[in-house]
Amino acid sequence: MRTIFKLTTLLLFIVGINVHAQKKASLGLNLETGKTYYQSSVSNIEMKQNINGQEVNITMDTDTKTAFQILNEKEGVYQIKVTYPFLEVGMYVGPNLQSFSSAQNEDPFSKILSAMSHYSFELSLSKKGKITDIRGLDDYWKKIDEETKDIPAMQKSQILNQIKQSYGEKQLKTNMEMLTNIFPEEAVKKGSTWSKSSQYTISFTANIKRTFTVEKLSKTEIIINEVNHIATDNTKEEYQEINGMQMRYEMEGDNEATYTIDRTTGWIKNVNSTMKLDGFTHINAGGQVMKVPLEFTTITSTNDNGLVK
Repeated sequence: MRTIFKLTTLLLFIVGINVHAQKKASLGLNLETGKTYYQSSVSNIEMKQNINGQEVNITMDTDTKTAFQILNEKEGVYQIKVTYPFLEVGMYVGPNLQSFSSAQNEDPFSKILSAMSHYSFELSLSKKGKITDIRGLDDYWKKIDEETKDIPAMQKSQILNQIKQSYGEKQLKTNMEMLTNIFPEEAVKKGSTWSKSSQYTISFTANIKRTFTVEKLSKTEIIINEVNHIATDNTKEEYQEINGMQMRYEMEGDNEATYTIDRTTGWIKNVNSTMKLDGFTHINAGGQVMKVPLEFTTITSTNDNGLVK
């Protein structure tokens, strides 16, 4: 009888553990007003093009530190001040390396990156990670323009157009929401899966189908795996001016990412992602369209380190 009692107690204990382990959790942001949170991202981008039978390879490395100061929160929406304490870009074209940094002030590109680190803009971010509004960008770029008056106008315009391909309003929303707009509407447990659809807008616009799965759910952290498929809408032959040329992209591929998230705040502790796309660049030169094969690989690592070099 005593043996049966012990076995029953053990079984109830095991069942209790399983019930506790399978308890669902509501995921989202729980940020503290007045506090500053950081995202430090390092990306390696490789582009391979075949132009008239000649392979052209371009490799770009970027290092970006973003600070998010929580100004206030109302009805589940945070008002946030955004600054860039550090920006760095390195580009290989063949064997030649060009490097630019906000910590330098020696060349026009670095001067503009430095100016970008001096000013701020604001955004509204929901607790589920959706950006509902970005404010003050026009004033942000105006201040940068005023600080860099010593750069010749044409040269500055070319550099700013290039930078805004990553830091324009749509591009900022895309980049930031790829890291924040990941939370499900419903409570989840280990193994739970959910999907989100969005648009990717950087050099081109593409539709994304994102699928998330909870790998780990502990008292201190959450680990989420993501797989998604990216494809441009090839029914729209809309060209845009990029670096002085009329271009459009026809791209398709996949992205995989793993997120480690702080259980208390919902803020990202670490993300590793790999995106691989291939397709074509259509270049319209005076009515003559050239179709250039293109492979595009981006490997990105992001953490919450607030230290500046």
